[in-house]
Amino acid sequence: MVSCMLEMLRFVVVLCVVAYGGLALFALLFTNRMLFPQPPASYAPSPEIVQIPSPDSGEGIATLYLPFPGSGRLLLYSHGNHEDLGTVRPRVELLHALGFNILVWDYPGYGLSGGRPTERTVKAAAEAVHAYARETLGHAPENTVLHGFSVGAGPTLHLAGQAEFAAVIIESAFTSAFDVVAPFRFLPWDVFDNAARIGDVTAPVLIIHGTDDSIVPFAHAKRLLARAPQPRSFFWVEGAGHNNLPGTAGTAYTEAIRRFTDALRVPAERSTD
Repeated sequence: MVSCMLEMLRFVVVLCVVAYGGLALFALLFTNRMLFPQPPASYAPSPEIVQIPSPDSGEGIATLYLPFPGSGRLLLYSHGNHEDLGTVRPRVELLHALGFNILVWDYPGYGLSGGRPTERTVKAAAEAVHAYARETLGHAPENTVLHGFSVGAGPTLHLAGQAEFAAVIIESAFTSAFDVVAPFRFLPWDVFDNAARIGDVTAPVLIIHGTDDSIVPFAHAKRLLARAPQPRSFFWVEGAGHNNLPGTAGTAYTEAIRRFTDALRVPAERSTD
């Protein structure tokens, strides 16, 4: 009887180990593919699209810069995982109308950017884009607002812990990639652990999220808000899903961002001296 129970226990333990190993292998092999589906490019080369070199791969990172004459403020926007510079343009033009210079970029393997998207290469590309904003476009971190949508919150919060930025906006963001698919941490590693990174932010934070988001549940936003340092703000869009926040909120969407950014010590005008 005892030996039978021991055999059964051994079988259960082996089964659990094999299942866990299979789960870990699946996560290792397929996380990047699921997180970065790399849709076909929605735009063609044009003078507006500037390629900057990636220090990670040496391949080009496609960027789009929309200047706002006279403005001293930059909004550096990191888009979602099903977007590129073409599809995201209507969204960033809403933000451009608020008086921001806008810099938006494509992840490695997206649009006209070269390389392959992984957490590491996306973070390296984000650093290169910020260096371009600072050294070539002349926008200091203290006059720069970082804005990350969905998976874009990952590189946004990565950058936010590296300099004294004016502010950070994260929209439809997850606490971590694995938290989206499981209610508990099932592996000793994770991808874009935003819940851990947000505590390192020293700038004011605004969190935007739809209450009916079926892709990244609303609970993620509330957990991120609880972990964010002060000063922190939030804008919950009642009835909005993952991708339709501006359409659902209407002008309240841009007004929430306007109120948040107008309270910052960021020059609205750039000196011409």
